[in-house]
This record gives sequence, structure tokens and C-alpha cells, in this order.
Amino acid sequence: VTMIDDGAFSGCTSLTSITLPSGLTEIRPYTFNKCSNLASIDIPDGITYIGHNAFFGCTSLSNITIPNSVTEIGSSAFEGCSSFKNIVVPNSVTTIGADAFFECANLESLSLPSAEKSMAYLLLSDDEDTFPVSLKSITITGGTEVYKYAFSGLHNVTSITLPNSITKIGASAFENCSSLTKIDIPGSVSEIGSDAFSGCCALKSVILPKGITKIESRVFYQCTNLTSIVIPNSVTEIGWSAFEYCSNLNNITIPDSTINIQSNAFLGCAFYDDEENWENDVLYIGKHLIKARPTISGEYIVKADTVSIAAYAFEDCEALSSIIIPESITVLDNGIFSGCIDLAKITIPKTVTVFGDSLFYNCKSLRRIDFGGTEDEWNNISKGYRWDTNVSSYCYTYCSDDWFRT
Repeated sequence: VTMIDDGAFSGCTSLTSITLPSGLTEIRPYTFNKCSNLASIDIPDGITYIGHNAFFGCTSLSNITIPNSVTEIGSSAFEGCSSFKNIVVPNSVTTIGADAFFECANLESLSLPSAEKSMAYLLLSDDEDTFPVSLKSITITGGTEVYKYAFSGLHNVTSITLPNSITKIGASAFENCSSLTKIDIPGSVSEIGSDAFSGCCALKSVILPKGITKIESRVFYQCTNLTSIVIPNSVTEIGWSAFEYCSNLNNITIPDSTINIQSNAFLGCAFYDDEENWENDVLYIGKHLIKARPTISGEYIVKADTVSIAAYAFEDCEALSSIIIPESITVLDNGIFSGCIDLAKITIPKTVTVFGDSLFYNCKSLRRIDFGGTEDEWNNISKGYRWDTNVSSYCYTYCSDDWFRT
């Protein structure tokens, strides 16, 4: 026997056990559909295809071994197998259909060859939004990417294991995995998408791989149990709200290589909220100026060894009248002085090569920019969108070799 027709045993509710012949290559669609008392089946090596709805509603089937010969599992193939506790899908499988494991209500662990499909695609139907509460552990054994939303919303899963072959974690991949306490991100990962771990409120520790260059926006947003983070030397940029409202995050290490920190990156963190960390209304993390309070007034001199000033750091500091930027700064990020309506003078070193968007937006009193380089060096600065919108029409720039109206 090399083939059994579609639905051959469909609805055979008295069938409790079956042995399939070794020459079989396919389990066709609906073959064992609604065999509700089928408790035991051996799938022989050589099977390459398990069709859609093949084991639909086999509620007594508690265990099944999928051989390494299988390359495709059809949609709803194991839907309603409510006695399943553990499922291991071998690396040979390249295609898994929608709802393949829908209503496996007592599933505790799941091993998959890749994270190409989201768990919602495999475990939920279009009108169902609740994952099995028993599901605690997921293991991915292959693939190079954790696709966006892959594990999003798995509120009860406590452990997710990824292979060393993974190079990219997509946006919102683990979003709202609210019981996940720890995850080992493989050192092979070079990209982590926005919101990847947002809302993982039980996550206590994470080690970032040394190959990533940017921490995207909201990656660890509201990870309220995260207490420390070491950002690797490879990172040059931290996105907006990356660690916002990590209310227990008190130990933060940012390397000198990070020259772009976007707005609210650390807002609401324990370190941010600790008054002892603010110095004359300004918060630094290491060599990075994170935020100035609106109460700051008069002249302010940025610390000499500062390597970055976060975007919108001095936003709406209306009483700030003058500021001196040190030579250690190379980028003036988006909106840093936006709304500083009394800012009249700024000293910028020739080391600065980038002006962000809306840098001096609404700085209506700005009359003088002292630039440490030549006019040519000033002209070579990359200036962002509307960098000088609503700046005083009487503002002049003074270079080492000339001066002119800004």
C-alpha cells in the first residue's frame, strides 16, 4: 500500500489504534478526521506529506512522532487534538499550514524548525484570540530569522529557546510575552526590530549580542522587571522610547560608540526617576546627556567628555539663554533645542558634522552661533529638515574665517 484515499478513516469513532504500512508516502487530507478515540498511531519513515485536517478532532491522541521525512504539514492537520501535551516538528518540515495546531488546548511544549510563522498562525483561528494557557515552553531549532509578531501575545509562555543560526529578530516578535522571565539572544543576531520585547514585564535580564548596531524604538518598552542593561560597543544608536517605563532599570551602561540617542529612550526608568542622578537639572548616563529639565536657566556648559546629547534633550527649556557644546560631540540630534525661546547664543565645535531635524525649532531669540570651524566646514554640515525653522532673522554665524547671517 502506497496511498490511502482522502478521508478513508474519517469519522471512525471506534478506531483506537492503527499501524501504517512502511511504503506509504502521504497521509492524505481528512484521513483520520474525527477519529475521536484514536489513541495510538505510528507514522512510518518515508511519509513526506501530512494533509490538511488529517488528524482533525482526534481528541484521544496524546502523542505523535513526526518522522524526519515529512516536509509539509497541511492546515488544521492536528486541529482539536486536545490531548496533545508535547509536539516536536522536525527540521525537515519546510511548510506548515494555518491552524495546524489550533485547539490543542492542553499543549505544554512546542518545538518548531523555524520561527517563520507566527504562533497565532499555527495555534489560533481567525475568530480565536486565546492561546493554550498550558503552553509554557517553545523551542526553535533552525532558521535565520524570528519573524515579526512570531511569539506576540503568548502571555503564559515562560521559556523560549532560539538556535545560534538566528541573525534577525523581527518587530514585535516577543511583544507582550508577559510571563517570559529570561531569553538568551544568540550572539549571531545582528538586528532586533522595534517593539521586539515590548511589554515583557517579567523579563529580568537580557544580554544583547555584540553584533547589533542599533537598538530600535520601544524594543524593551515597559519591561518593568528589567534591572540592568549593558549596551555593547557595536551600538551607535538607541531608538525612541527604547527602554521607556522600565521602572526597575537602574543599572545602565552605554558605550562611547553610541552617538545617537532618540527621545524618551530612558524615560520612566528607575535611573531616570532617581533625583540623585540629576545634576543641576541635567541627567547624564555615563558620557551621554539624556535630558535637561525645563527649569534650567541661564548659561549651560555641557560636560567636556560628553559624546552624545539625546534628541529633544533641552526641548522647551525656555529660560536657557546660552549653551557651550564640547569638541567630543559630533552629532546634534533632532530637536535638541526645540522651543528654547530665550536661547540667544550657542557655541558649536568644528567636530560637529550633523544637525538633526528641527534642531533649533522656534528658537526665536537665537542671535549668535559661534562655530569653531571654517565657513566651508559649516557648509559641509549635514543639516536636517527644518533645522532652523522660526529662528530669529537676525541670527548670525561666526566661523573661524568669516561671519554671515544664518
